[in-house]
Amino acid sequence: MQEPSTTFRHNLAYEAVVECRILHEYFNDGPCRALEILPTPDTSVKLRGLGLVYRPLPDGFLIIADAGRDWANPVYQRPEVFEFSFRVKDPQFLRYTAIPYRSGQFHVFDALSGVDGALHPGPYVDESTLTDADTDGIGGIIRIHHREEAPILPASGNAASGQADAPRLYFVRFQARIAVLRYVLLPKNPTSEDFNNFFVENFVVNGVLYKFTIPQASKLRNGKPCIDIQSTEPLALRKSFESRGNLRKKRVNGLPFEYSKALPMPRPENIIQDIATGGFICEMLVNL
Repeated sequence: MQEPSTTFRHNLAYEAVVECRILHEYFNDGPCRALEILPTPDTSVKLRGLGLVYRPLPDGFLIIADAGRDWANPVYQRPEVFEFSFRVKDPQFLRYTAIPYRSGQFHVFDALSGVDGALHPGPYVDESTLTDADTDGIGGIIRIHHREEAPILPASGNAASGQADAPRLYFVRFQARIAVLRYVLLPKNPTSEDFNNFFVENFVVNGVLYKFTIPQASKLRNGKPCIDIQSTEPLALRKSFESRGNLRKKRVNGLPFEYSKALPMPRPENIIQDIATGGFICEMLVNL
């Protein structure tokens, strides 16, 4: 996933010293705008005391500092920890994100746990960042450290040189959930439908051709007959897909044309968990 480049415009001689970005595979452009992030009360006091300013972004936040101040004073070099609380505001986030499938979870993203700016041990957020906490919804803490070996404040002001230090970059990366696609076909007249004549054609996503099982006769929960077709491999969810497949039907009973219908692509609201396997299924109804 491509990381966004940042251009920070100087305003009243302030410059960014910390930049934190939230990224997600589900969103085609990379940035994730599903989190609301605020400094904790204790961190707000620390920031004011150090003359730092918190600036929220749609996909993260900045900490900015006075570019003209002399930061060489030892008071600015003492180790500090800054914490920012977050909550997920998108009700569909759990469905399209590859994190534990439970509604209440509290994550701790710590700058000491990852490498290359990641705030989590692995390449993506997983159960390793979870802590025991009785909480509603999905939320947690982002923890940034100011230390001698990884300072966020410059050792001295750069106003004389006219050059600003590059901000220290941090990232939280979420992975998209993968799911098997299940198309539930609803025939108008079940008694006359030949189930074996349906097939999925040219289902290509990102250059990968996905194959599907042969149609199987099934029933809905209300007992009505339907046709069940599933992908043989799971697909990663995306906000939008550039390509899709078609449902086709072979010529039968002398009909001159084949039946053809564009299949819907998976949406988060269609995700369900398979209790038997622990995997995920994206179930979509298709009226024939």
